[in-house]
Amino acid sequence: MSQGLVNAYGATCIRTGYRIVLNGVELPDADLVGYELKESLDSSITFLDFTVVGSQYAVLANRQVWTITPIELYVVNGPPGAEREELRFTGYVRTASEQGSGGGSLRSGSGFGGA
Repeated sequence: MSQGLVNAYGATCIRTGYRIVLNGVELPDADLVGYELKESLDSSITFLDFTVVGSQYAVLANRQVWTITPIELYVVNGPPGAEREELRFTGYVRTASEQGSGGGSLRSGSGFGGA
């Protein structure tokens, strides 16, 4: 085994993550399933699709998920202690669709923005 390979396992790992802020409140990590950021070189408009789970995000239980509400996406990268947070998207929620029965998960799409 090469020394470089051994050193690679002992090196500092790089953290990568994200956080979504909806109407000034950060969504808990446990509620976020994922996101997809759609950017284009031909347009200044960026689209963000994100999925949250939990009955508190059901369409009839929480209007902030499906009405025009401010949303921000921050991407976090870097080694522990030197992480950098970058605002990648800011815009407004424009649509939402509920998946599953009983408000199990909600896929919400947002647009009208960029960073």
